[in-house]
Amino acid sequence: MKNFKNLLICIFFIGNLTYAQKSFKNTFSRNLMQIELANLKLYLNKYTETNLDSVSMLSIHYIQPRKYCHYSKYVGNPKKVEEWFDNFYKEGNVVFPENSKIINSFYEEKGKEKYTPEYNYYYDENHFLHNLINKINKMESCECFITLNSKGKLMIKYGEVSTDEIKHFIKETAILDKP
Repeated sequence: MKNFKNLLICIFFIGNLTYAQKSFKNTFSRNLMQIELANLKLYLNKYTETNLDSVSMLSIHYIQPRKYCHYSKYVGNPKKVEEWFDNFYKEGNVVFPENSKIINSFYEEKGKEKYTPEYNYYYDENHFLHNLINKINKMESCECFITLNSKGKLMIKYGEVSTDEIKHFIKETAILDKP
């Protein structure tokens, strides 16, 4: 009986350990309703030059209004920020699928010259993304990482994101049969 009890405890412990490795704090996932997806596709096409139907997945680094950030995400050279993320992905062995796109979106305008397709920086026109993010779960951090695909699968990580979380998002969101 004692061995059986120990076996159950081991199974419970291993099961919880496995679950903990696959669950991430402040992460939400859902499928968008058809109207939400249609509106999101129109928005992305118009304001970020992204046709969601032609990419395997879209990743967005989203920055909240300045008043929610305890450190400034609204200053700095966009090229240096892009280089930092490139190194972050490389060091963490994050491999984005072919034909995926990564953009940066800001709630507030930080200077028209910094919002350029060259650096994949975009102003959140009409606060569309902000409203969508907060509709899913009220965002109480400075930033979030979003992945989505053309079928409406959306995943959001509120706060700073780890490379393990990004890998998980890629696995869950990417549509790998895109041309």
